[in-house]
Amino acid sequence: MTKPSVMLKKAQIKNARSIQLLWSEIYQENSCFVGQPASTSRIKELIASNRVHKVPYLLAFFGDQLIGSCEIIIRNNKALIGVMVDSKYRKSGTATRLINACLEYFNHYDKNTVYLWVLDRNLPAIQLYKKLGFIRTSSSPRPINKDSHLIEFKKP
Repeated sequence: MTKPSVMLKKAQIKNARSIQLLWSEIYQENSCFVGQPASTSRIKELIASNRVHKVPYLLAFFGDQLIGSCEIIIRNNKALIGVMVDSKYRKSGTATRLINACLEYFNHYDKNTVYLWVLDRNLPAIQLYKKLGFIRTSSSPRPINKDSHLIEFKKP
């Protein structure tokens, strides 16, 4: 019997509820997010929108279990990337694989720059983004969540 490995797949509408459950779990255990996770219906809209805009929305599975997601969202003519990985699978390279796969897929569509926002206290994420070549460009002038500021990074 072979040991399951992490597989990356394109998100489908049928995955929306699983994505929402994963996001809810991650939001509950981690204080590095602002607001609430997207609803299942909003996630369905994001998946459909990404198909129209031909930008990636990828999922990571360990066997049949959804363990991570990474999407690029077009908002105000900016491409924003978001990534989440189940805490049990962090430091496994899953986030790196998801981000790199999203960026590789995205670059085929002649887009120039991808942005992301992260809370300044989310040091592991900041280290990962810097390692992947993202450059800090700005931060919010006022605290967003308690005493934390959002930092903007871009990947040219």
